Amino acid sequence: MSADRASGAPEAPEAPEAPEAPVAPDQLRAMQRLLRALVTAPTGVGAALDGRPGVPGWLDDWADPVAALAGTVRGDDRLSAPARLDVYAQGYFARLHEVLEGDYPTVAWLCGEAAFNDLVTAFLVAHPSCSPTLRDLGGPFASFLTEHAVAAFARERWPGLADVARLEWAFADAFDAPAVPVLTRADLAGVDPALWADIPLEPVPGFALLCFDWPAGEAVSACRRGDPVPERRAERQVVAVWRAQERAVFRPVERLEAEALERVARGERFGGLCEWLADRGRGQSDGQGGAPGTAESEAAAVAAGWLAAWVDAGWLAGLPATFPVR
Repeated sequence: MSADRASGAPEAPEAPEAPEAPVAPDQLRAMQRLLRALVTAPTGVGAALDGRPGVPGWLDDWADPVAALAGTVRGDDRLSAPARLDVYAQGYFARLHEVLEGDYPTVAWLCGEAAFNDLVTAFLVAHPSCSPTLRDLGGPFASFLTEHAVAAFARERWPGLADVARLEWAFADAFDAPAVPVLTRADLAGVDPALWADIPLEPVPGFALLCFDWPAGEAVSACRRGDPVPERRAERQVVAVWRAQERAVFRPVERLEAEALERVARGERFGGLCEWLADRGRGQSDGQGGAPGTAESEAAAVAAGWLAAWVDAGWLAGLPATFPVR
């Protein structure tokens, strides 16, 4: 034992390794771009480096991507640099796939695992994740299913698939919409009868009225219940979507009520809704000798029934503070 150790004196620390030279900002950006291109390559890191990225021109910005990666990621005895990076690439795709399957469970159910995987891969090429939050990732998916050439096989095999996607994305919007006070029966009871015509009607945030050419709601309900895939048939359908008790829910809406809700979304007041209904009633009863005032009284009854149902469902925002109530 040395005299220093015997006396308890500390050993001299080893000389630190010389720090590596800092990476210049433009060099760092180039490294980040390369890693992003390889991690998001549709066919995986290895195939992309072999010249098969899955999309023409994916790595054209690098004359020698293999050499560029070798100068960016180190391999070891267990995994090469491409293999190490591929771990992140597989995890990246798996996470985005999981998010899209969570947003579109009925689409995934209708397509099956293999076809949905192909659609997700093509979608991520056309619409790479660019937002800081994965909440926004699936926003363009319904449009992708409607318009993109790669999704043509899905449109042919599952008519109405894009309608199902639109409905399921409306669930996400309804669930995430800000909470506002809703109109209640107590609010209406405090309105002077002389002011009922002026009652403003406004849908709550997240409420949506969707028109479909296929019964998308039936497919969603079947998926949720675990029922067989419903019959594929063309059928126009209007569906209302909203949030109730922290869940996104929906129900079909008849055509006349849907037209009324569209007017409400454009700022129609209760009196204007009654007048519109009365005009429709007079137009349909022309020449049938209806009693004077019949259209107006029937319209008011129908509008009042709708208003009560909308209030009970929580579809309408509360009265503005400036609206007079007793």
